[in-house]
Amino acid sequence: MARSCFGRLLALAVLSVFIGSYSFVGGFQGRSVGATRLNAEAAPKKKAKAPWVGPKKGSWVKILRPESYWYQTRGQVVNVNQKAEIKYPVTVKFDRVNFSNVNTNGFALWEVIEAPAPGPGEAPWVGPKKGSWVKILRPESYWYQTRGQVVNVNQKAEIKYPVTVKFDRVNFSNVNTNGFALWEVIEAPAPGPGEV
Repeated sequence: MARSCFGRLLALAVLSVFIGSYSFVGGFQGRSVGATRLNAEAAPKKKAKAPWVGPKKGSWVKILRPESYWYQTRGQVVNVNQKAEIKYPVTVKFDRVNFSNVNTNGFALWEVIEAPAPGPGEAPWVGPKKGSWVKILRPESYWYQTRGQVVNVNQKAEIKYPVTVKFDRVNFSNVNTNGFALWEVIEAPAPGPGEV
């Protein structure tokens, strides 16, 4: 009895090996090759490129973000990320470094405007022009939110407060001038008679 059971099991095992290898391996192999051939012939079509958003790479832009170290200065566009979810897609490189010794920064599309490239040998002017009127944005300053006239703008990158502003009135130390960082002033119209 044990011999007949063993014989039946052996016959069943041999039969399953032959039937299983033929029906599963051979049958699937032929179909997968055909499916691969069909997929290779019908390659998906590429999507049309979306229109370019923002300034072109290599173009010059002027910075409009008032709190930026490089406010109202020119820089060259290094990259413009085309993904909609990126907050600051425009990467701009500058000739000078900020306080963190960095010369690139990211900006939103509305924070840059295209500007002409500097001419040969021309260093781009940094900051407001001499004689122009500016409003002070430094909250701890005696002259916060008042207007003053620009006396000088130091063009050296290592100067922390390059904008020297003269005011119509003196502070507690009897001084009417002070130095400010580029991001601490914003251009303003000249005051009318009797205005400060």
